[in-house]
Amino acid sequence: MKQTDTLPAWDLKNHGDMLEYIAYGFIHEKLQPYELTWATYIGHDGRGNPAPLVQANGEVLKESHPLSRQRLKFSQYHYTVLESLFSLQRLKLSPSRPYLHDTSYLSGDDYFLEVNDSIVLFHAQLGSLRDALCKSAECLKLTHDTKELDELWLPRCIVLHGPRIPIIRRDIFMQDVDAFIIEPSYESGKWEDKESSWSHFTKAKDYIPLTDYFTSKTELAIKLAVGRLYKLYSAVEDIRKTNKIRLHPPPTRSYHGERAYSGGKPEDPTIASGYIRTETE
Repeated sequence: MKQTDTLPAWDLKNHGDMLEYIAYGFIHEKLQPYELTWATYIGHDGRGNPAPLVQANGEVLKESHPLSRQRLKFSQYHYTVLESLFSLQRLKLSPSRPYLHDTSYLSGDDYFLEVNDSIVLFHAQLGSLRDALCKSAECLKLTHDTKELDELWLPRCIVLHGPRIPIIRRDIFMQDVDAFIIEPSYESGKWEDKESSWSHFTKAKDYIPLTDYFTSKTELAIKLAVGRLYKLYSAVEDIRKTNKIRLHPPPTRSYHGERAYSGGKPEDPTIASGYIRTETE
């Protein structure tokens, strides 16, 4: 089977791991440079590892080769970019229940804690995304400016390292989104982690809907990430052409309905193919 440099040789929908399979619609619509880089430089062996790299003479590049080690490290950070972005866009959905009923503590309804957990996770993923974008560039020895990523990084620092941001509820008889927050930011009038006090924010106009905040930050994160991912793809193409390397062809037409393993090869010797089957398969 002859390897070509065209995208169909490696198909993310058929050869990606479980996250890439589940997130394929999101990737194909929003993160096209992720798919391009994956298909020409990363691939997937069906066991959570990148596909082998092949040299111009047809020999597989050894795992100990500096290019292989560089590519492996890059692929892990590149994958983390996807994981963070996909998590962010899932968390931006509106809560289906009110944030807090007056009697919720009596019924054991702790949904307000789920909202709190979502806020922490959302900002942790913003930080993870920022770091993964930076580390991906460093793996390729690509110079990059981190200043534009401060819009992702600084709110993360405020939420994770300061006191809990203020959260209020809208009247419980309102049927739409009812969780409102003070936006975490070092701008005047916003919530910051050093001097702000809950008692300073008593006016409803100071609060914004949580879902609006999630949506705007997610859109910003995707925009910044796409710009960075295109630069990574360009750098990867330079590396491939300079070193005359390509991906080994995929070993099979598709890894799915079998569950392609994610994150590394399983130790269980009964999983000889490197796949994990579900009970329903």
